[in-house]
Amino acid sequence: MSIPLCLTPQEDTLIWPKSKDGQYSVKLGCQLLCAKENSGSALGLKVPNKIKTFAWWACIESLPTLANLARRKVVLSNNYTCCNRDLETMIHALWGCEKVKIAWGTNFDELLWCQNPRGVEGFIMVCWFIYNQHNKIRLKEAVAPLEKTSDLAQKYLADFQQHLAKPTSKKLLRKVIWKPPDAGLLKFFFDEAVFDDLGAVGIGAMVHNSFDEVLAALFEIIPLPSSIVVLETIAARRAALFVRELGFSGSILEGDSEEAILAIKNQCF
Repeated sequence: MSIPLCLTPQEDTLIWPKSKDGQYSVKLGCQLLCAKENSGSALGLKVPNKIKTFAWWACIESLPTLANLARRKVVLSNNYTCCNRDLETMIHALWGCEKVKIAWGTNFDELLWCQNPRGVEGFIMVCWFIYNQHNKIRLKEAVAPLEKTSDLAQKYLADFQQHLAKPTSKKLLRKVIWKPPDAGLLKFFFDEAVFDDLGAVGIGAMVHNSFDEVLAALFEIIPLPSSIVVLETIAARRAALFVRELGFSGSILEGDSEEAILAIKNQCF
Protein backbone atom coordinates (compact mmCIF):
# COMPACT_ATOMS: atom_id res chain seq x y z
CA MET A 1 0.00 0.00 0.00
CA SER A 2 1.16 3.54 -0.73
CA ILE A 3 -0.70 5.15 2.19
CA PRO A 4 1.94 6.40 4.67
CA LEU A 5 1.18 5.41 8.29
CA CYS A 6 2.54 7.00 11.43
CA LEU A 7 5.05 4.90 13.36
CA THR A 8 3.68 5.96 16.76
CA PRO A 9 0.08 5.86 18.09
CA GLN A 10 -1.83 8.97 17.10
CA GLU A 11 -5.37 10.20 17.67
CA ASP A 12 -7.56 10.50 14.60
CA THR A 13 -7.98 14.08 13.43
CA LEU A 14 -9.92 15.77 10.68
CA ILE A 15 -7.80 17.22 7.88
CA TRP A 16 -8.46 19.21 4.71
CA PRO A 17 -7.07 17.01 1.88
CA LYS A 18 -6.67 19.91 -0.56
CA SER A 19 -4.01 21.69 1.53
CA LYS A 20 -0.43 20.70 2.26
CA ASP A 21 -0.70 21.11 6.04
CA GLY A 22 -4.23 19.69 6.34
CA GLN A 23 -5.69 22.99 7.52
CA TYR A 24 -8.83 24.46 5.95
CA SER A 25 -8.99 28.06 4.79
CA VAL A 26 -11.70 30.12 3.12
CA LYS A 27 -9.38 30.74 0.17
CA LEU A 28 -8.91 27.00 -0.48
CA GLY A 29 -12.66 26.41 -0.14
CA CYS A 30 -13.41 29.09 -2.72
CA GLN A 31 -10.81 27.63 -5.07
CA LEU A 32 -12.44 24.21 -4.83
CA LEU A 33 -15.91 25.61 -5.51
CA CYS A 34 -14.63 27.59 -8.52
CA ALA A 35 -12.89 24.51 -9.92
CA LYS A 36 -16.11 22.47 -9.67
CA GLU A 37 -18.15 25.25 -11.25
CA ASN A 38 -15.72 25.66 -14.14
CA SER A 39 -15.39 21.91 -14.79
CA GLY A 40 -18.66 21.85 -16.76
CA SER A 41 -18.17 25.14 -18.58
CA ALA A 42 -15.98 26.37 -21.41
CA LEU A 43 -13.36 27.36 -18.83
CA GLY A 44 -12.83 23.69 -17.94
CA LEU A 45 -12.02 22.57 -21.49
CA LYS A 46 -8.51 21.45 -22.42
CA VAL A 47 -8.15 23.95 -25.26
CA PRO A 48 -6.11 27.16 -25.65
CA ASN A 49 -7.42 30.18 -23.76
CA LYS A 50 -8.34 31.98 -26.96
CA ILE A 51 -10.60 29.04 -27.88
CA LYS A 52 -12.23 29.20 -24.45
CA THR A 53 -12.93 32.90 -25.00
CA PHE A 54 -14.36 32.15 -28.43
CA ALA A 55 -16.59 29.39 -27.00
CA TRP A 56 -17.88 31.72 -24.28
CA TRP A 57 -18.71 34.46 -26.80
CA ALA A 58 -20.41 31.92 -29.05
CA CYS A 59 -22.55 30.59 -26.18
CA ILE A 60 -23.84 34.04 -25.27
CA GLU A 61 -24.31 35.13 -28.91
CA SER A 62 -21.62 37.81 -28.65
CA LEU A 63 -19.46 36.92 -31.66
CA PRO A 64 -19.11 39.90 -34.03
CA THR A 65 -21.15 38.28 -36.80
CA LEU A 66 -22.74 40.51 -39.43
CA ALA A 67 -26.16 39.95 -37.85
CA ASN A 68 -24.89 41.29 -34.49
CA LEU A 69 -22.99 44.14 -36.15
CA ALA A 70 -26.04 45.15 -38.19
CA ARG A 71 -28.18 45.15 -35.07
CA ARG A 72 -25.74 47.61 -33.55
CA LYS A 73 -25.76 49.74 -36.74
CA VAL A 74 -22.08 48.99 -37.43
CA VAL A 75 -22.70 47.55 -40.92
CA LEU A 76 -25.61 47.78 -43.33
CA SER A 77 -25.67 44.29 -44.85
CA ASN A 78 -26.03 41.22 -42.66
CA ASN A 79 -25.99 38.48 -45.33
CA TYR A 80 -23.43 35.73 -44.98
CA THR A 81 -20.78 36.45 -47.60
CA CYS A 82 -20.07 32.76 -48.31
CA CYS A 83 -23.56 32.07 -49.66
CA ASN A 84 -25.28 35.51 -49.83
CA ARG A 85 -28.57 33.77 -48.99
CA ASP A 86 -29.12 33.89 -45.24
CA LEU A 87 -28.24 36.14 -42.32
CA GLU A 88 -24.78 35.72 -40.89
CA THR A 89 -25.77 34.49 -37.47
CA MET A 90 -23.49 32.45 -35.27
CA ILE A 91 -25.32 29.19 -36.05
CA HIS A 92 -25.44 29.80 -39.80
CA ALA A 93 -21.78 30.87 -40.02
CA LEU A 94 -20.42 27.91 -38.06
CA TRP A 95 -22.50 24.96 -39.31
CA GLY A 96 -25.86 25.99 -40.77
CA CYS A 97 -24.59 27.07 -44.20
CA GLU A 98 -24.35 24.25 -46.75
CA LYS A 99 -20.94 25.48 -47.89
CA VAL A 100 -19.59 25.45 -44.35
CA LYS A 101 -20.67 21.84 -43.75
CA ILE A 102 -17.87 20.77 -46.08
CA ALA A 103 -15.43 21.74 -43.33
CA TRP A 104 -16.99 19.28 -40.91
CA GLY A 105 -16.34 16.25 -43.11
CA THR A 106 -18.49 13.14 -43.00
CA ASN A 107 -18.88 13.11 -39.21
CA PHE A 108 -20.79 16.40 -38.96
CA ASP A 109 -23.84 14.93 -37.20
CA GLU A 110 -21.69 13.13 -34.60
CA LEU A 111 -19.73 16.25 -33.78
CA LEU A 112 -22.85 18.41 -33.78
CA TRP A 113 -24.39 16.31 -30.99
CA CYS A 114 -21.01 15.73 -29.31
CA GLN A 115 -21.27 11.94 -29.78
CA ASN A 116 -17.82 11.67 -31.32
CA PRO A 117 -15.00 10.48 -29.02
CA ARG A 118 -13.24 13.79 -29.63
CA GLY A 119 -16.12 15.37 -27.73
CA VAL A 120 -16.96 18.96 -27.07
CA GLU A 121 -13.35 20.11 -27.36
CA GLY A 122 -13.08 18.86 -30.94
CA PHE A 123 -16.42 20.42 -31.83
CA ILE A 124 -15.44 23.85 -30.47
CA MET A 125 -12.02 23.63 -32.13
CA VAL A 126 -13.57 23.06 -35.56
CA CYS A 127 -15.97 25.95 -34.94
CA TRP A 128 -13.06 28.26 -34.15
CA PHE A 129 -11.13 27.18 -37.25
CA ILE A 130 -14.17 27.87 -39.45
CA TYR A 131 -14.72 31.29 -37.90
CA ASN A 132 -11.03 32.18 -38.05
CA GLN A 133 -10.81 31.08 -41.68
CA HIS A 134 -13.83 33.22 -42.59
CA ASN A 135 -12.16 36.27 -41.01
CA LYS A 136 -8.98 35.60 -42.98
CA ILE A 137 -10.99 35.46 -46.21
CA ARG A 138 -12.46 38.87 -45.40
CA LEU A 139 -8.93 40.22 -44.97
CA LYS A 140 -7.85 38.54 -48.22
CA GLU A 141 -5.33 36.32 -46.45
CA ALA A 142 -4.31 32.85 -47.61
CA VAL A 143 -6.33 30.00 -46.09
CA ALA A 144 -6.34 26.20 -46.30
CA PRO A 145 -9.04 24.43 -48.34
CA LEU A 146 -12.32 24.21 -46.45
CA GLU A 147 -12.44 20.41 -46.61
CA LYS A 148 -9.16 20.22 -44.62
CA THR A 149 -10.48 22.36 -41.75
CA SER A 150 -11.60 19.44 -39.58
CA ASP A 151 -8.28 17.59 -39.87
CA LEU A 152 -6.28 20.76 -39.15
CA ALA A 153 -8.44 21.55 -36.13
CA GLN A 154 -8.08 18.06 -34.66
CA LYS A 155 -4.31 18.08 -35.21
CA TYR A 156 -4.03 21.47 -33.52
CA LEU A 157 -6.06 20.16 -30.58
CA ALA A 158 -4.01 16.95 -30.31
CA ASP A 159 -0.71 18.88 -30.35
CA PHE A 160 -1.96 21.28 -27.68
CA GLN A 161 -3.24 18.55 -25.36
CA GLN A 162 -0.05 16.54 -25.82
CA HIS A 163 1.98 19.57 -24.80
CA LEU A 164 -0.42 20.18 -21.91
CA ALA A 165 0.08 16.63 -20.64
CA LYS A 166 3.84 17.05 -20.29
CA PRO A 167 4.79 17.46 -16.60
CA THR A 168 6.31 20.80 -15.74
CA SER A 169 8.52 21.33 -12.75
CA LYS A 170 7.71 24.37 -10.63
CA LYS A 171 10.63 23.78 -8.35
CA LEU A 172 13.01 26.73 -8.35
CA LEU A 173 16.63 25.80 -8.91
CA ARG A 174 18.84 27.01 -6.11
CA LYS A 175 22.61 26.92 -5.87
CA VAL A 176 23.38 24.53 -3.03
CA ILE A 177 26.83 24.62 -1.44
CA TRP A 178 27.70 21.44 0.40
CA LYS A 179 29.36 21.93 3.76
CA PRO A 180 30.62 19.06 5.90
CA PRO A 181 29.46 19.05 9.52
CA ASP A 182 31.52 20.50 12.32
CA ALA A 183 34.01 18.32 14.17
CA GLY A 184 32.31 15.68 16.29
CA LEU A 185 29.04 15.83 14.32
CA LEU A 186 27.57 13.74 11.51
CA LYS A 187 25.40 14.91 8.65
CA PHE A 188 22.61 12.75 7.19
CA PHE A 189 21.57 13.90 3.71
CA PHE A 190 18.37 12.47 2.19
CA ASP A 191 16.86 12.71 -1.27
CA GLU A 192 14.31 10.96 -3.49
CA ALA A 193 13.79 10.04 -7.16
CA VAL A 194 10.66 9.07 -9.10
CA PHE A 195 10.68 6.04 -11.45
CA ASP A 196 7.71 6.55 -13.77
CA ASP A 197 8.18 3.23 -15.55
CA LEU A 198 7.94 1.32 -12.25
CA GLY A 199 5.26 3.46 -10.67
CA ALA A 200 7.52 3.74 -7.64
CA VAL A 201 10.04 6.05 -6.01
CA GLY A 202 13.48 5.59 -4.55
CA ILE A 203 14.56 7.23 -1.30
CA GLY A 204 18.17 7.41 -0.17
CA ALA A 205 20.32 8.74 2.63
CA MET A 206 24.06 9.18 3.19
CA VAL A 207 26.06 9.80 6.35
CA HIS A 208 29.06 12.14 6.20
CA ASN A 209 31.55 13.01 8.93
CA SER A 210 33.44 16.26 9.37
CA PHE A 211 36.11 15.04 6.93
CA ASP A 212 33.38 14.61 4.25
CA GLU A 213 33.81 10.85 4.34
CA VAL A 214 30.81 8.59 3.70
CA LEU A 215 30.22 6.36 6.71
CA ALA A 216 26.95 4.70 5.66
CA ALA A 217 24.36 4.81 2.88
CA LEU A 218 20.76 3.70 2.42
CA PHE A 219 18.54 3.16 -0.62
CA GLU A 220 14.96 1.83 -0.71
CA ILE A 221 12.19 1.62 -3.31
CA ILE A 222 8.65 2.34 -2.10
CA PRO A 223 5.24 2.73 -3.82
CA LEU A 224 4.51 6.13 -5.30
CA PRO A 225 2.88 8.36 -2.62
CA SER A 226 -0.05 10.69 -3.25
CA SER A 227 2.03 13.85 -3.62
CA ILE A 228 5.60 15.15 -3.80
CA VAL A 229 5.31 16.71 -0.35
CA VAL A 230 4.32 13.34 1.14
CA LEU A 231 7.23 11.69 -0.68
CA GLU A 232 9.75 14.21 0.63
CA THR A 233 8.40 13.87 4.17
CA ILE A 234 8.60 10.05 4.01
CA ALA A 235 12.21 10.34 2.80
CA ALA A 236 13.03 12.64 5.73
CA ARG A 237 11.37 10.23 8.18
CA ARG A 238 13.31 7.26 6.76
CA ALA A 239 16.57 9.18 7.10
CA ALA A 240 15.74 9.95 10.75
CA LEU A 241 15.02 6.27 11.38
CA PHE A 242 18.33 5.42 9.70
CA VAL A 243 20.10 7.62 12.25
CA ARG A 244 18.42 5.75 15.10
CA GLU A 245 19.17 2.34 13.56
CA LEU A 246 22.89 3.15 13.32
CA GLY A 247 22.96 4.48 16.88
CA PHE A 248 24.70 7.73 15.95
CA SER A 249 24.37 10.78 18.17
CA GLY A 250 25.07 14.40 17.37
CA SER A 251 23.59 14.14 13.88
CA ILE A 252 22.31 16.81 11.49
CA LEU A 253 19.46 15.95 9.11
CA GLU A 254 19.66 17.76 5.77
CA GLY A 255 17.55 17.65 2.59
CA ASP A 256 16.61 19.81 -0.37
CA SER A 257 12.88 19.99 0.49
CA GLU A 258 12.09 23.11 2.49
CA GLU A 259 8.45 22.07 2.94
CA ALA A 260 9.37 18.69 4.41
CA ILE A 261 11.90 20.20 6.83
CA LEU A 262 9.40 22.85 8.00
CA ALA A 263 6.70 20.19 8.41
CA ILE A 264 9.01 18.17 10.66
CA LYS A 265 10.04 21.21 12.69
CA ASN A 266 6.41 22.30 13.14
CA GLN A 267 5.18 18.70 13.62
CA CYS A 268 2.71 19.14 10.74
CA PHE A 269 2.83 15.56 9.47
